[in-house]
Amino acid sequence: MGGDSINKNIDFDIIHEYYDLCITVDFDIPFWIEEAWKVRGNRLELMCGTGRISIPILASGSALTCVDYSAGLLSRFKSKIAERNCDVDIIHMDVRELDLKQQFDLVFIGFNAFAEIITRADQEKALQRIPTPIDSERNCSLEILEALT
Repeated sequence: MGGDSINKNIDFDIIHEYYDLCITVDFDIPFWIEEAWKVRGNRLELMCGTGRISIPILASGSALTCVDYSAGLLSRFKSKIAERNCDVDIIHMDVRELDLKQQFDLVFIGFNAFAEIITRADQEKALQRIPTPIDSERNCSLEILEALT
């Protein structure tokens, strides 16, 4: 199931060439690398974009499955890792319609990406579709930053 027919809250395909110029933070990368290394099995990053978090995790030697609804962002991601020998499965799919047939030991959405799902109904739909990690006690993470008012 691709992302062409989905209702996109933000159409990143329009700006995919400029995305990396806008999102340049890296303060959370060491945290996500450490989280990835805590599990031995399959790791899943949802709403991965151009691989800002994924690529450092892959470079550290962890295998990863990455999902995003933007074909443009995924195209940028693929071009950034084209010359690398990465153990990655990149999937074009909306998290709200997620249908993955494998289990994961770590499932995460980094850097406030979940907040891009605007409506409560869509957030609930996404949460229902996210696969439950094998060890559901500790290995599902959402990074949500609260706006300062």
